[in-house]
Amino acid sequence: MKKIRCHGWQWQIRHPEMLDDWFERWPEIMKSNQVKKNPARTVFTVNERYFVKYFTPHGTFNRVIAFFNSKAKAEFKTGLALEKSGIPVVKYLGWGKQAGYSMLLSAAKNDASTAMQQWHRNPQQRPELLAKLAQLTRLLMINHWFHPDYHAGNLLYDNNSLCLVDVYGIRRIASFSKKQKLRMTAIILGLRQHINDDQAHKFILDSKIADNESAAAEIWRDALFRDGRRIDSDWEKRRRQILNNYPKFVEVRGNISLHRLADGSVPDLGNAVKEIYSSEIALKLWLRSFFLELQGIAHRKILAWENHDTIYLENLEILPEVDPVKAMEFINRATLLGVELTPEKLVQLKTGTVILGSII
Repeated sequence: MKKIRCHGWQWQIRHPEMLDDWFERWPEIMKSNQVKKNPARTVFTVNERYFVKYFTPHGTFNRVIAFFNSKAKAEFKTGLALEKSGIPVVKYLGWGKQAGYSMLLSAAKNDASTAMQQWHRNPQQRPELLAKLAQLTRLLMINHWFHPDYHAGNLLYDNNSLCLVDVYGIRRIASFSKKQKLRMTAIILGLRQHINDDQAHKFILDSKIADNESAAAEIWRDALFRDGRRIDSDWEKRRRQILNNYPKFVEVRGNISLHRLADGSVPDLGNAVKEIYSSEIALKLWLRSFFLELQGIAHRKILAWENHDTIYLENLEILPEVDPVKAMEFINRATLLGVELTPEKLVQLKTGTVILGSII
């Protein structure tokens, strides 16, 4: 690593020439190449070669803290330590600071998608991807790396392999508490709509989160129960975001609101079923679909909401009967998540999947 000063910033970087041709005009590049932004951080790209995180602590106190121990420095050091211990991680190239502000530079993976996007866009690859997630989780567990925000959106999938991104907060620990094991199980909680209990237990065993079948089943039950209550507790906040057309959940086109899908895309309404209700019922259905999606409960999704009284539903091929064993498994999972259902509202698709057919 080389220490340099560049346009008023102090940098520690693998190769100083990585700052050539862009850093002198980084504010302009950040504005034109922004990927995402929140009050504390902006992410942008540089010439399709680099990703840059620009950290902007809010308030004088936080900027003073950041001057001595910036998030960019902390994430960079964690990334190098993970790499050294054999954990696949995005290539961190350097970090810089100016007063309380800091930047983190990493190599871009332009053809990569998140593990979450890969999961939803390629259903036929889910068994293989689940095995890869277990392998990566096993590496973290046996090397005693605890990830406090371990979800499929924080992993990149590229060239048939996974690597960690956003490693701030990951730390090495002597041993995992039960609460920390539950946090590591979060990697499959976000995928639970497409994972049955047997698959979850196998994942927990293969990844070394648990050492035996009984412990794996207990961890999975506890993880589902806690996450269901967390989502229920957070619902009022999510509800406001949905009604305010927060881009993570909704895309607005004219007078129609589209339900953003789990892979980040929006649905094609060409084959959707259009139904008209009172404004009150239409809104209730619209919000209910989001709540069930957050809970990981498979259902006939509301794809769009129009003119306050019109909804667009998935057009699904449904079998005349529901497998009673699958129905009971579905109801038990929903109950664990804190959602009470009755069997008559369930339907079975031609694919064999049981879902909630009526959400009224």
